[in-house]
Amino acid sequence: MNLAKPSGITLKRHTDNVIAQAEEWIFFHKQAFDKYKRFFGNSVEESLLKVCKYHDLGKKIPEWQSACQAEFKDLKDFGKFSGRYLRDAKVRHEVHSVLICEENNIDLSEEEKVAIACHHGKLGSKHEEKWTKWQLGKGTDLWKKFKSLDFNSVKEAGNSIEPLVRKSYQFDFLRAALQLADKRASTIENEKPVSNRFSFDYSFNENWSLRPVQKIARENSKKLFSMLRAPTGAGKTDASLLWAKQQIEVEKRADRLIIAMPTRFTSNALGVNISASISQTGIYHSTAMFLKEEGIEGNHYASLFETPVTVCTIDHLLYCLSKTKEDHHISFANLSSSCIVFDEADFYDDFTQENLLVLLQVLNVLEVPVLLMSASLPDSSLFYYRRSGYDIEKILEDDSDLTRPRCKITEIRKYENFEIIEDLLLRAKKEPTIIYVNTVDRALKLGKWFQKNCAEVKVEVYHSRFTEADKIRKEKNLLSMLGKEAWQTGMAQGVAILTQIGEMSVNISANFMISEVCPIDRLVQRVGRLSRFDKTVGELVILLPQKNDSLYPAPYGSFKNRKWTSNKFLQMTIDLIEPKVYSANEFNYLVNDVFKHGVQPSDKSKSNAEDLKKMIRHNWLMLPGFELDEENENGHWRTRDITGQRTVIAMQKNDIQSAYFENWSDLSELIHKRGINCPTYLVKENLKRGRVVKECVLVRGDEKELLFLSPSLEYEDKYGLDLSIPKEEINDQFL
Repeated sequence: MNLAKPSGITLKRHTDNVIAQAEEWIFFHKQAFDKYKRFFGNSVEESLLKVCKYHDLGKKIPEWQSACQAEFKDLKDFGKFSGRYLRDAKVRHEVHSVLICEENNIDLSEEEKVAIACHHGKLGSKHEEKWTKWQLGKGTDLWKKFKSLDFNSVKEAGNSIEPLVRKSYQFDFLRAALQLADKRASTIENEKPVSNRFSFDYSFNENWSLRPVQKIARENSKKLFSMLRAPTGAGKTDASLLWAKQQIEVEKRADRLIIAMPTRFTSNALGVNISASISQTGIYHSTAMFLKEEGIEGNHYASLFETPVTVCTIDHLLYCLSKTKEDHHISFANLSSSCIVFDEADFYDDFTQENLLVLLQVLNVLEVPVLLMSASLPDSSLFYYRRSGYDIEKILEDDSDLTRPRCKITEIRKYENFEIIEDLLLRAKKEPTIIYVNTVDRALKLGKWFQKNCAEVKVEVYHSRFTEADKIRKEKNLLSMLGKEAWQTGMAQGVAILTQIGEMSVNISANFMISEVCPIDRLVQRVGRLSRFDKTVGELVILLPQKNDSLYPAPYGSFKNRKWTSNKFLQMTIDLIEPKVYSANEFNYLVNDVFKHGVQPSDKSKSNAEDLKKMIRHNWLMLPGFELDEENENGHWRTRDITGQRTVIAMQKNDIQSAYFENWSDLSELIHKRGINCPTYLVKENLKRGRVVKECVLVRGDEKELLFLSPSLEYEDKYGLDLSIPKEEINDQFL
């Protein structure tokens, strides 16, 4: 009896299980198979069932089978298996699966051979020895064939990414389908829960009437690429779901939807917001899989774009192009069968914009439908996105409510301390208010001012330096204070103190807002939370932060030679904004004026985008000798040009249950649940002062250094992690 696993599962049973999962996958992804056939002229369903049938043939060889039997005996005798027999056998069964097919004249295409060879993620330079030295080097010739296929394809493509994008799609589709079937079968065999499969299923509430932006999105779904501009609160989320419904059910271009947001915080909020409307929603970013408090299942599948709707960050889409991990090949294959919404797409700097342009070029080759939405898309963005190769005629616009007065800027006031704005803060004591500040340091100080001077007022401080669970709790608290239901029931109350994290997706409102000045596109988003649920003309007071009698523009500027300089978009906003009543149309004029020349890419951003193209070309088939992910960028290429970040565990080492971890996933759970990303310079300053300390933990005997809090620094649920340093002790502090 041939075994498939040390658990005692037979090879026949496992193979049958994998085939069953593949058949189920075919059933739920019919349109993905139809699209593949349109691209390459051949059906791939039979190929998938063939590779499922043969993928584990290599487990029949005596060397592998005897090692597995020894592991199974240990399990029966001692209740566990060590893994040492299989490790010491030095056999890669997937290599032998392909060799056995060749020896027995089982005809396999190149795509089928690659799918079998890759199904445990070992086709890459880090694993060359497993092909060329293990089992007396029996896999050497096969390794050379794959290397030759890789090299010749890159050589034929030259400097163009288009041929390699098509080649990636051609090979990754089967590669991904086999792995998904194999992993799902194994999960079931290990008696672990798996999410049920669902197809995309969205129905617009029959009691509602379509709003203008929703009609526009649905009526323009025949286009492969659309840009949509509409005021905040116009109903863009449902518009995007209606657009996706057309792409999937009418145009038959895709079988799943991906919604890409600027940050993990906004993807959290939107994922929770739409989960009740969709048959199955997953949110993915580097921490999402550990956020059980969200009540959203399937985050592992979401990381592979395998849920009917995935809400993720722009970074995750970009990473899957790099092909530095086997999972990137799976997510790339699923990306090819998706339709994609880029929400709030103007929220990217030139560095990320250049990366996004490369991504759009890839999506254009794959004929992936794209909807790009924002309340503040400048007209200049039309010419920028045309560089992607998509045919874009114009920016679609919901102009049904552009001329209505939205807000009145009553004052623009300079301030350096809270005494100067005390009258405004005391007014906030009397009515529901939203206050935006540009730095975490200012948000913390303002929250503590209210605690001291207006203790009876309900105040919620929300910034990026909370644990993930507390961010979710904060968003729920904000909704209960200032959400739509609170206003409808007459229960709206309190003060929300927000940084940039609260500019999007947090569906709250107040009729009085105080905001530190920011570039006009950000300001438009903030104003979107002003009188959001009715047609009241809200009041906005803009503050100009000062330091030593000069504008303090952080973080919208550069700090050199101990002096701050505003970026041009902030300065133009300051020059143009004035106390008056504004409509959405007038805000659009300001956005177009400030961004009339678009975002000009720097040499640094263009060079970085070229690095991404190089990875698309050179990593299309075989894994390189390094990995990239959202947590550990290592210099080869970056998604964003941001200040260096370090993760601080928001607790003392003595507070964790054990400093010994059985495996890396257990340690990752601690990091993702309690870790907070903080600017490197602030971490260094706190290390000097002993407020943050370096401590080692053990992971199966390996030491791992982490940053913990010392007894002199506590994490507070109300205010988050406060790394503030007294002004006299540090040159500058803004995050």
